[in-house]
Amino acid sequence: MLFIRSFFHDDGKVKPDYEGHNLRTAYLLADIAVAAGTSYTSIDFENYFRPTLPQKFKRITIEAVCEQLNPPFPLTDFRQFYREMQEIKAVKHKNKQVIILEKNAEKLFEGLYSGCVAYMREGNKRTGLADLLPLWKSEELYIHGSNSTEPESSEGHCMPYSEMLNEKWTVDDELYIVSYPFNEYLKEKTEGLPETEADSILGGFSLGTLPILNYFTLPELRIIREQVFGGAGEMRKRIEEWSAELKKERFVPNDFGAYEKFFFQNIQPHKLELEERINDCETLRKFDSFYRGQAGSENKLCITAAKTLWDYFEWSGSVPAESMKKFRSNLPEGCHEDTAVPFILCANFNKLDNIYEDSDKKSLEL
Repeated sequence: MLFIRSFFHDDGKVKPDYEGHNLRTAYLLADIAVAAGTSYTSIDFENYFRPTLPQKFKRITIEAVCEQLNPPFPLTDFRQFYREMQEIKAVKHKNKQVIILEKNAEKLFEGLYSGCVAYMREGNKRTGLADLLPLWKSEELYIHGSNSTEPESSEGHCMPYSEMLNEKWTVDDELYIVSYPFNEYLKEKTEGLPETEADSILGGFSLGTLPILNYFTLPELRIIREQVFGGAGEMRKRIEEWSAELKKERFVPNDFGAYEKFFFQNIQPHKLELEERINDCETLRKFDSFYRGQAGSENKLCITAAKTLWDYFEWSGSVPAESMKKFRSNLPEGCHEDTAVPFILCANFNKLDNIYEDSDKKSLEL
Protein backbone atom coordinates (compact mmCIF):
# COMPACT_ATOMS: atom_id res chain seq x y z
CA MET A 1 0.00 0.00 0.00
CA LEU A 2 1.12 3.55 -0.72
CA PHE A 3 1.20 5.71 2.41
CA ILE A 4 1.64 9.49 2.04
CA ARG A 5 2.41 11.46 5.21
CA SER A 6 2.10 15.18 5.81
CA PHE A 7 3.96 16.74 8.76
CA PHE A 8 2.45 19.79 10.44
CA HIS A 9 3.09 21.76 13.63
CA ASP A 10 1.13 24.75 14.94
CA ASP A 11 4.21 26.94 15.30
CA GLY A 12 5.64 26.12 11.87
CA LYS A 13 5.73 28.12 8.63
CA VAL A 14 3.20 25.92 6.82
CA LYS A 15 -0.23 27.54 6.91
CA PRO A 16 -3.23 25.37 7.81
CA ASP A 17 -4.71 26.17 4.38
CA TYR A 18 -1.81 24.38 2.72
CA GLU A 19 -2.01 21.50 5.17
CA GLY A 20 -5.67 21.08 4.23
CA HIS A 21 -4.75 20.94 0.56
CA ASN A 22 -1.83 18.57 1.25
CA LEU A 23 -3.99 16.06 3.11
CA ARG A 24 -6.71 16.16 0.45
CA THR A 25 -4.10 15.63 -2.25
CA ALA A 26 -2.63 12.74 -0.26
CA TYR A 27 -6.12 11.25 0.15
CA LEU A 28 -6.55 11.24 -3.63
CA LEU A 29 -3.07 9.99 -4.57
CA ALA A 30 -2.40 7.44 -1.81
CA ASP A 31 -3.98 4.27 -0.54
CA ILE A 32 -3.73 5.81 2.94
CA ALA A 33 -3.04 9.45 3.87
CA VAL A 34 -1.35 10.15 7.21
CA ALA A 35 -1.79 13.42 9.14
CA ALA A 36 1.27 13.77 11.37
CA GLY A 37 1.63 16.38 14.10
CA THR A 38 -0.91 18.84 15.44
CA SER A 39 -3.41 19.11 12.58
CA TYR A 40 -5.67 16.63 14.41
CA THR A 41 -7.01 19.45 16.60
CA SER A 42 -8.29 21.19 13.47
CA ILE A 43 -9.67 17.96 12.02
CA ASP A 44 -11.55 17.10 15.23
CA PHE A 45 -12.13 20.77 16.01
CA GLU A 46 -15.48 20.56 17.82
CA ASN A 47 -14.13 17.94 20.22
CA TYR A 48 -10.87 19.71 21.07
CA PHE A 49 -12.56 23.09 21.58
CA ARG A 50 -15.80 21.91 23.16
CA PRO A 51 -17.60 24.03 25.81
CA THR A 52 -17.05 21.41 28.54
CA LEU A 53 -13.24 21.63 28.52
CA PRO A 54 -11.52 22.32 31.86
CA GLN A 55 -10.94 26.01 32.51
CA LYS A 56 -7.13 25.72 32.26
CA PHE A 57 -7.42 24.61 28.61
CA LYS A 58 -9.92 27.34 27.84
CA ARG A 59 -7.49 29.88 29.29
CA ILE A 60 -4.77 28.71 26.89
CA THR A 61 -7.14 29.17 23.94
CA ILE A 62 -8.19 32.65 25.05
CA GLU A 63 -4.59 33.75 25.55
CA ALA A 64 -3.69 32.57 22.06
CA VAL A 65 -6.62 34.24 20.30
CA CYS A 66 -8.06 37.15 22.33
CA GLU A 67 -6.02 39.88 20.63
CA GLN A 68 -7.22 38.70 17.20
CA LEU A 69 -10.89 39.30 18.06
CA ASN A 70 -12.86 42.26 16.74
CA PRO A 71 -12.57 44.34 18.85
CA PRO A 72 -9.34 42.88 20.31
CA PHE A 73 -9.19 41.93 23.97
CA PRO A 74 -5.66 42.84 25.16
CA LEU A 75 -3.77 39.88 26.53
CA THR A 76 -2.48 41.86 29.52
CA ASP A 77 -6.07 42.79 30.41
CA PHE A 78 -7.18 39.17 30.17
CA ARG A 79 -4.37 37.94 32.38
CA GLN A 80 -5.20 40.60 34.98
CA PHE A 81 -8.88 39.64 34.78
CA TYR A 82 -8.04 35.94 35.14
CA ARG A 83 -5.91 36.57 38.25
CA GLU A 84 -8.73 38.55 39.82
CA MET A 85 -11.25 35.84 38.94
CA GLN A 86 -9.07 33.24 40.66
CA GLU A 87 -8.78 35.47 43.73
CA ILE A 88 -12.57 35.75 43.88
CA LYS A 89 -12.93 31.98 43.57
CA ALA A 90 -10.46 31.52 46.43
CA VAL A 91 -12.62 33.46 48.88
CA LYS A 92 -13.89 30.88 51.37
CA HIS A 93 -16.89 32.66 52.86
CA LYS A 94 -18.56 34.56 50.00
CA ASN A 95 -21.22 37.15 50.67
CA LYS A 96 -23.91 38.00 48.11
CA GLN A 97 -21.78 40.67 46.43
CA VAL A 98 -18.81 38.31 45.99
CA ILE A 99 -21.09 35.59 44.60
CA ILE A 100 -22.44 38.05 42.00
CA LEU A 101 -18.89 39.12 41.09
CA GLU A 102 -17.87 35.48 40.68
CA LYS A 103 -20.83 34.68 38.42
CA ASN A 104 -20.24 37.78 36.29
CA ALA A 105 -16.54 36.90 35.95
CA GLU A 106 -17.37 33.35 34.89
CA LYS A 107 -19.90 34.66 32.39
CA LEU A 108 -17.31 37.00 30.89
CA PHE A 109 -14.72 34.20 30.79
CA GLU A 110 -17.08 31.79 29.02
CA GLY A 111 -18.15 34.55 26.61
CA LEU A 112 -14.53 35.23 25.74
CA TYR A 113 -13.88 31.55 25.20
CA SER A 114 -16.94 31.20 22.96
CA GLY A 115 -15.84 34.25 20.96
CA CYS A 116 -12.34 32.85 20.50
CA VAL A 117 -13.66 29.45 19.42
CA ALA A 118 -16.06 31.09 16.94
CA TYR A 119 -13.15 33.08 15.50
CA MET A 120 -11.03 29.93 15.19
CA ARG A 121 -13.92 27.93 13.72
CA GLU A 122 -14.37 30.48 10.94
CA GLY A 123 -10.66 30.33 10.11
CA ASN A 124 -10.72 26.54 10.25
CA LYS A 125 -13.52 26.35 7.67
CA ARG A 126 -11.35 27.60 4.85
CA THR A 127 -8.70 24.93 5.49
CA GLY A 128 -11.15 22.09 4.87
CA LEU A 129 -9.52 20.14 7.70
CA ALA A 130 -12.64 19.62 9.82
CA ASP A 131 -14.42 18.09 6.81
CA LEU A 132 -11.88 15.24 6.90
CA LEU A 133 -13.05 13.93 10.29
CA PRO A 134 -15.21 11.12 8.79
CA LEU A 135 -12.12 9.87 6.90
CA TRP A 136 -10.35 9.44 10.22
CA LYS A 137 -13.30 7.55 11.70
CA SER A 138 -13.53 5.28 8.66
CA GLU A 139 -9.73 4.72 8.74
CA GLU A 140 -9.24 6.21 5.28
CA LEU A 141 -7.03 8.79 6.97
CA TYR A 142 -4.55 7.88 9.71
CA ILE A 143 -3.75 10.44 12.36
CA HIS A 144 -0.52 10.45 14.35
CA GLY A 145 -1.07 13.29 16.79
CA SER A 146 1.59 15.08 18.79
CA ASN A 147 1.68 17.38 21.79
CA SER A 148 2.00 20.98 20.55
CA THR A 149 4.20 22.08 23.48
CA GLU A 150 6.03 18.80 24.15
CA PRO A 151 6.65 17.28 20.70
CA GLU A 152 8.47 14.24 22.09
CA SER A 153 5.76 13.36 24.58
CA SER A 154 4.08 9.97 24.30
CA GLU A 155 1.44 10.61 26.95
CA GLY A 156 -2.13 9.77 26.11
CA HIS A 157 -2.56 9.29 22.37
CA CYS A 158 0.47 11.42 21.49
CA MET A 159 3.24 10.12 19.25
CA PRO A 160 6.69 11.75 19.28
CA TYR A 161 7.76 13.30 15.99
CA SER A 162 11.01 11.33 16.09
CA GLU A 163 9.01 8.08 16.08
CA MET A 164 6.95 9.32 13.14
CA LEU A 165 10.16 9.94 11.20
CA ASN A 166 11.38 6.46 12.11
CA GLU A 167 8.31 4.76 10.63
CA LYS A 168 9.43 5.19 7.02
CA TRP A 169 12.42 3.01 7.84
CA THR A 170 11.10 0.66 10.51
CA VAL A 171 7.38 0.06 9.79
CA ASP A 172 5.89 0.72 6.35
CA ASP A 173 7.58 2.67 3.60
CA GLU A 174 5.88 5.99 2.90
CA LEU A 175 6.19 9.16 0.87
CA TYR A 176 6.16 12.62 2.40
CA ILE A 177 4.07 15.39 0.90
CA VAL A 178 5.11 19.05 1.08
CA SER A 179 3.98 22.33 -0.45
CA TYR A 180 4.61 25.99 0.27
CA PRO A 181 7.04 27.11 1.74
CA PHE A 182 9.26 24.39 0.25
CA ASN A 183 10.08 26.64 -2.71
CA GLU A 184 11.16 29.41 -0.32
CA TYR A 185 13.41 26.93 1.48
CA LEU A 186 15.00 25.90 -1.82
CA LYS A 187 15.68 29.53 -2.71
CA GLU A 188 17.52 30.02 0.58
CA LYS A 189 19.38 26.73 0.26
CA THR A 190 20.58 27.40 -3.29
CA GLU A 191 21.28 31.12 -3.00
CA GLY A 192 24.81 31.82 -4.23
CA LEU A 193 25.34 28.30 -5.57
CA PRO A 194 26.38 27.71 -9.20
CA GLU A 195 23.33 26.95 -11.35
CA THR A 196 24.42 23.38 -12.06
CA GLU A 197 24.85 22.65 -8.35
CA ALA A 198 21.52 24.27 -7.46
CA ASP A 199 19.69 22.26 -10.12
CA SER A 200 21.17 19.01 -8.81
CA ILE A 201 19.49 19.17 -5.39
CA LEU A 202 16.35 17.42 -6.60
CA GLY A 203 14.62 16.09 -9.68
CA GLY A 204 10.89 16.08 -10.31
CA PHE A 205 8.27 14.54 -12.57
CA SER A 206 4.72 15.86 -13.02
CA LEU A 207 1.78 13.82 -11.74
CA GLY A 208 -0.78 16.29 -13.08
CA THR A 209 -2.46 19.51 -11.98
CA LEU A 210 -5.41 19.94 -9.62
CA PRO A 211 -7.40 23.01 -8.58
CA ILE A 212 -7.41 24.09 -4.93
CA LEU A 213 -9.04 21.24 -3.03
CA ASN A 214 -9.94 22.94 0.27
CA TYR A 215 -13.50 23.80 -0.76
CA PHE A 216 -14.58 20.40 -2.01
CA THR A 217 -17.09 18.71 0.27
CA LEU A 218 -16.20 15.25 1.51
CA PRO A 219 -18.82 13.56 -0.73
CA GLU A 220 -17.29 15.40 -3.72
CA LEU A 221 -13.78 14.31 -2.71
CA ARG A 222 -14.93 10.70 -2.41
CA ILE A 223 -16.53 10.83 -5.86
CA ILE A 224 -13.33 12.27 -7.35
CA ARG A 225 -11.23 9.60 -5.63
CA GLU A 226 -13.48 6.85 -6.93
CA GLN A 227 -14.05 8.14 -10.47
CA VAL A 228 -10.69 9.77 -11.19
CA PHE A 229 -8.13 8.17 -8.87
CA GLY A 230 -9.85 4.82 -8.49
CA GLY A 231 -8.03 3.67 -11.60
CA ALA A 232 -4.65 4.83 -10.27
CA GLY A 233 -3.92 1.62 -8.39
CA GLU A 234 -1.17 0.52 -10.75
CA MET A 235 0.49 3.94 -10.58
CA ARG A 236 0.40 3.80 -6.77
CA LYS A 237 1.91 0.33 -6.86
CA ARG A 238 4.76 1.46 -9.12
CA ILE A 239 5.51 4.50 -6.96
CA GLU A 240 5.46 2.37 -3.80
CA GLU A 241 7.86 -0.17 -5.32
CA TRP A 242 10.18 2.57 -6.54
CA SER A 243 10.24 4.26 -3.15
CA ALA A 244 11.13 0.98 -1.43
CA GLU A 245 13.96 0.37 -3.90
CA LEU A 246 15.34 3.90 -3.63
CA LYS A 247 15.76 3.47 0.13
CA LYS A 248 18.60 1.09 -0.70
CA GLU A 249 20.38 3.67 -2.87
CA ARG A 250 22.32 6.87 -2.35
CA PHE A 251 21.04 9.99 -4.09
CA VAL A 252 23.22 10.87 -7.08
CA PRO A 253 23.22 14.61 -7.92
CA ASN A 254 23.62 15.65 -11.55
CA ASP A 255 22.72 12.18 -12.78
CA PHE A 256 18.97 11.81 -13.15
CA GLY A 257 19.15 9.48 -16.14
CA ALA A 258 18.25 6.35 -14.16
CA TYR A 259 15.42 8.13 -12.36
CA GLU A 260 14.02 9.45 -15.66
CA LYS A 261 14.23 6.04 -17.27
CA PHE A 262 12.30 4.36 -14.45
CA PHE A 263 9.64 7.10 -14.31
CA PHE A 264 8.95 7.25 -18.03
CA GLN A 265 8.92 3.47 -18.44
CA ASN A 266 6.95 2.51 -15.31
CA ILE A 267 4.93 5.51 -14.09
CA GLN A 268 4.42 7.88 -17.02
CA PRO A 269 1.91 5.64 -18.90
CA HIS A 270 -0.32 5.43 -15.80
CA LYS A 271 0.13 9.15 -15.14
CA LEU A 272 -1.10 9.95 -18.67
CA GLU A 273 -4.21 7.85 -18.07
CA LEU A 274 -4.77 9.71 -14.80
CA GLU A 275 -4.46 13.07 -16.56
CA GLU A 276 -7.13 12.04 -19.03
CA ARG A 277 -9.51 11.19 -16.21
CA ILE A 278 -8.70 14.51 -14.48
CA ASN A 279 -9.47 16.41 -17.68
CA ASP A 280 -12.70 14.46 -18.16
CA CYS A 281 -13.95 15.08 -14.59
CA GLU A 282 -16.77 17.61 -14.71
CA THR A 283 -16.46 18.56 -11.04
CA LEU A 284 -12.74 19.33 -11.37
CA ARG A 285 -13.35 21.24 -14.60
CA LYS A 286 -15.97 23.45 -12.95
CA PHE A 287 -13.66 24.34 -10.08
CA ASP A 288 -10.76 25.01 -12.42
CA SER A 289 -13.00 27.20 -14.58
CA PHE A 290 -14.20 29.06 -11.48
CA TYR A 291 -10.59 29.90 -10.60
CA ARG A 292 -9.95 30.71 -14.28
CA GLY A 293 -7.18 28.11 -14.28
CA GLN A 294 -5.05 30.41 -12.16
CA ALA A 295 -5.09 28.72 -8.77
CA GLY A 296 -4.20 25.17 -7.82
CA SER A 297 -1.14 22.96 -7.67
CA GLU A 298 0.95 20.89 -10.00
CA ASN A 299 1.72 17.68 -8.15
CA LYS A 300 5.25 16.42 -8.70
CA LEU A 301 6.97 13.19 -7.77
CA CYS A 302 10.40 14.44 -6.70
CA ILE A 303 13.61 12.72 -5.62
CA THR A 304 16.29 14.18 -3.37
CA ALA A 305 18.66 13.24 -0.56
CA ALA A 306 17.02 12.50 2.79
CA LYS A 307 19.01 15.36 4.34
CA THR A 308 17.27 17.90 2.08
CA LEU A 309 13.85 16.89 3.37
CA TRP A 310 14.99 16.69 6.99
CA ASP A 311 16.53 20.16 6.73
CA TYR A 312 13.29 21.45 5.23
CA PHE A 313 11.16 19.94 8.00
CA GLU A 314 13.33 21.65 10.61
CA TRP A 315 13.59 24.94 8.68
CA SER A 316 9.82 25.14 8.20
CA GLY A 317 9.01 24.00 11.74
CA SER A 318 6.90 21.15 10.35
CA VAL A 319 8.97 18.97 12.68
CA PRO A 320 10.24 20.73 15.84
CA ALA A 321 14.03 21.09 16.15
CA GLU A 322 14.28 18.94 19.29
CA SER A 323 12.50 16.07 17.55
CA MET A 324 14.67 16.32 14.46
CA LYS A 325 17.79 16.36 16.64
CA LYS A 326 16.66 13.22 18.47
CA PHE A 327 15.87 11.42 15.21
CA ARG A 328 19.18 12.38 13.59
CA SER A 329 21.19 11.35 16.64
CA ASN A 330 20.04 7.74 16.27
CA LEU A 331 19.17 7.03 12.64
CA PRO A 332 17.46 3.70 11.88
CA GLU A 333 19.49 0.97 10.20
CA GLY A 334 19.92 1.63 6.49
CA CYS A 335 18.97 5.28 6.83
CA HIS A 336 21.58 7.83 5.75
CA GLU A 337 21.62 11.55 5.01
CA ASP A 338 22.33 10.85 1.33
CA THR A 339 19.72 8.10 0.92
CA ALA A 340 17.55 8.73 -2.16
CA VAL A 341 14.05 9.71 -1.02
CA PRO A 342 11.04 10.33 -3.27
CA PHE A 343 8.32 12.72 -2.10
CA ILE A 344 5.25 14.54 -3.39
CA LEU A 345 5.58 18.28 -3.96
CA CYS A 346 2.38 20.28 -4.35
CA ALA A 347 3.81 23.10 -6.43
CA ASN A 348 1.10 25.59 -5.53
CA PHE A 349 0.39 28.44 -7.89
CA ASN A 350 -1.98 31.31 -7.16
CA LYS A 351 -2.38 34.29 -9.45
CA LEU A 352 -5.57 35.43 -7.70
CA ASP A 353 -5.60 37.86 -4.77
CA ASN A 354 -6.90 36.74 -1.35
CA ILE A 355 -8.16 33.44 -2.66
CA TYR A 356 -8.78 32.05 0.81
CA GLU A 357 -10.55 35.21 1.93
CA ASP A 358 -13.27 35.06 -0.76
CA SER A 359 -16.26 33.47 0.92
CA ASP A 360 -18.10 33.25 -2.42
CA LYS A 361 -15.86 30.38 -3.44
CA LYS A 362 -17.44 28.20 -0.79
CA SER A 363 -20.86 28.77 -2.36
CA LEU A 364 -19.88 27.57 -5.82
CA GLU A 365 -22.72 25.43 -7.12
CA LEU A 366 -21.63 22.12 -8.63
